[in-house]
Amino acid sequence: MDERVGSKERADLRQALGDRMRKLRRQLDITLQEASARTGLATSTLSKIENGRMSPTYDNLLRIASGYSVGIEALFARGSPDIATTRYTITRRNEGKVLPTQDYRYEMLCTSISRKQIIPIVSTVKRHTFSGPEDFVRHIGEEMVYVLSGRVEVYLEHYEPFVLEVGDCTYFDSTMGHALISKSEEDAQILWVCTHGFE
Repeated sequence: MDERVGSKERADLRQALGDRMRKLRRQLDITLQEASARTGLATSTLSKIENGRMSPTYDNLLRIASGYSVGIEALFARGSPDIATTRYTITRRNEGKVLPTQDYRYEMLCTSISRKQIIPIVSTVKRHTFSGPEDFVRHIGEEMVYVLSGRVEVYLEHYEPFVLEVGDCTYFDSTMGHALISKSEEDAQILWVCTHGFE
């Protein structure tokens, strides 16, 4: 468990993310039903996310960003997503936009650049077991995983699972079912770089 983020802070982060998603949907002047049609997510799921009762998975974040035709960083930006464009950006240590979920803690980096081609994330892998293909996620794009601490087991559809040690990396097609678990007693930490995932 991430000791830096307590339960109240996790709830506050979920609520802040939900508020931004609701604001963005309203700026697009679409209903929850229309948002559901655009994203492929149930209206109940979108409602829970907007009301801070559910942390979206990375896959769901990509679906929402793609459905709303914005960069994923727009879901984390405090201001209008239309003006959050720059030529370069810096994220200082521990100053990324944090999204804690059940299986991962995402620290989104360099979120002030709009519509990036790649999405850099430092992630804590909190899941330690793999249940089966139902754990797989799939989305448009490609991913690179580099292990910063601990050991990570990677499950890819059609392939045998493999373990990555500190300093190891893998690159794969995100449309293939994939899942990561920590093989260490402690949660593993990785640099996770993904392409944007727009169709």
